[in-house]
Amino acid sequence: MKITILSGPFLPMPPAPCGAVERVWDGLARQFVSNGHEVTVLSSAHPGLPDEEVVAGVRVIRRGGFARQRELGVNLALDLVYSASAALQLPKADILVTNTFWMPGLLSLWNRAAGRIAVHVQRVPKGQMRLYPAASRFQVVSTMIRDAVVREIPWAADRVKVFPNPIHTDVFTPPPARRIGPDSVILYTGRIHPEKGLDVLVTAFRQLIKEFPKLRLRVVGPWRTEHGGGGAEYLEKLKTQAGSGAVEFRDPVFDLGQLAEVYRSGDLYCYPTLAEAGEASPVAPVEAMAAGLVPVVSDIPQFKDTITSGETGETFDHRVPDRTDRLAAMLRKLITDADRTAQMGREATRRAARFGYEQVANLYLEDFRFMLSGGRAR
Repeated sequence: MKITILSGPFLPMPPAPCGAVERVWDGLARQFVSNGHEVTVLSSAHPGLPDEEVVAGVRVIRRGGFARQRELGVNLALDLVYSASAALQLPKADILVTNTFWMPGLLSLWNRAAGRIAVHVQRVPKGQMRLYPAASRFQVVSTMIRDAVVREIPWAADRVKVFPNPIHTDVFTPPPARRIGPDSVILYTGRIHPEKGLDVLVTAFRQLIKEFPKLRLRVVGPWRTEHGGGGAEYLEKLKTQAGSGAVEFRDPVFDLGQLAEVYRSGDLYCYPTLAEAGEASPVAPVEAMAAGLVPVVSDIPQFKDTITSGETGETFDHRVPDRTDRLAAMLRKLITDADRTAQMGREATRRAARFGYEQVANLYLEDFRFMLSGGRAR
């Protein structure tokens, strides 16, 4: 098959600094090539990277792109400019996968040779699914997102299908041992943004450090607005809130091997997101599971496909006024019951093994063949 993958206008594909979605499709593109298919990736440009090259058998074309702005309307206008330009450059293909806002609608007007359209949905839709009647598939990454898409476009329910976000199970592996106890390192990886609930985590940590003075918290991720973070002001607010040197803030890590070492350096993992409508199926907690970390996450339905509370992780109720106390209590339970925590970590690794790139890529390829046969319902 000839497969085209069009990424969005605001973040380039690896090896440039990028987000989880770009990393996912970079890995899938390489796996598709390994399975004998021809893959072209269109991405926004990045300084220092060539306009065109072949990487691991994947043809990569880099054109245009913009810095993300704070105003939604401005970002939508920039996406339209980027998508209109990209539509003129799309190669002839069997399948086109894209998560840009405007491209699926534009292709219903011209460039039918670009292939059958697969709309990749990583967040709760906000009305835009109605703009894509020509799409053959809506690829969603969790059951919760599937239900939201079907509510929005019930006439296309047979075109909506769940595909889990894959992870590099060969890279994210557990260390030989962990020190679960009062000197543990609690780790967070992801965007440093208010919607991620980091103020709740920092406050809960300050409660715990009174009881466990050697406890540490490590926060790793992008804080710049153009990278999806909350900006310098929010970062400084968190640092002020953290107070002591027991909280460490690190810049994002984009190299997979280095990121795997970040996970192996932690003992517990926490992802306290508050963005019920903004999350789809976060990749970071599953990467942490593959590395043997027990994830503590907020009680949003997007996690239910991957994390079973009490078996492969723990959840806390983030909707109640005492959510900070509940998060602290959950972390305390893991710290003080090392045997149970270690067993959950082993089970988390086994669960994460289901989401390797080879397994997930085969799900996509099987569905692409089904789409080309004229099928929609499955």
